[in-house]
Amino acid sequence: MKVFLDNSFFFPFIRVDIKKISKRDIGNLLRNNNYEIFCSELVYFELSTKASKYIDQGILDMEDLLDGISFINNYLRINKVPMQYPEILILAQEFRKTHRDYIDCIILASAIKSSDVFLTMDAELLGKIRKKWKKTILKDNPDFTVKSFGEFIQK
Repeated sequence: MKVFLDNSFFFPFIRVDIKKISKRDIGNLLRNNNYEIFCSELVYFELSTKASKYIDQGILDMEDLLDGISFINNYLRINKVPMQYPEILILAQEFRKTHRDYIDCIILASAIKSSDVFLTMDAELLGKIRKKWKKTILKDNPDFTVKSFGEFIQK
């Protein structure tokens, strides 16, 4: 199964905790041979912006960011999806009509074009996917599903 992870799943690798999921949980998911793991190349940008804020506040060191990005970049089980493909940009623009965060739109479009399931912890995005964008998504990838991490591990 092809599983696309939202960028927030990678925050623990730069020492930024996220609710309801640990670095160990994510590590177990990455090591599970039943899944082919995907993420957007935008993960580097989002990790950098998040870390930059915490580096300025003295909460993180630059090494935390560099180590996390190096891990993600070099871990061969994580397939990074480039954002520049026309089919991704066209679909992202469709979502942008009703969602203000264009990065979310690109990530979702990338997930639809490359995977079977998209895992996100973004409740607003999850709601829009399930309520507003169902037809658009089914047209592009009829077998595509979206789940929170909790829903995914409970299968």
